[in-house]
Amino acid sequence: MLDRIGEFANDLVTLKCDVIFAAAPYAIQAVMKATSTIPIVGTDLESDPVANGWARNLGRPGGNLTGLFLDLPELGGKQIEFLKEAVPCPVWRSSGIPPSA
Repeated sequence: MLDRIGEFANDLVTLKCDVIFAAAPYAIQAVMKATSTIPIVGTDLESDPVANGWARNLGRPGGNLTGLFLDLPELGGKQIEFLKEAVPCPVWRSSGIPPSA
């Protein structure tokens, strides 16, 4: 099936989808090769979109790809900041992480 991922990506482009969701590096790569105009929402927990050539940089990625990419150590502090805003303080205290961290 993975050998046909490029074909599937081209089919989605032919269907003129409003947006394409791609979950895995091989799917993201195939869809990015198939279109530069249809928005792509990607999710990949192990890849760096800049290192893979999917984005120019994190501040101004350019292109038609957005999504969730967790293997970015430079964003670790920001991810904790977002989590602290979303989760009540008692959870942080019980986890051993000080509320001011």
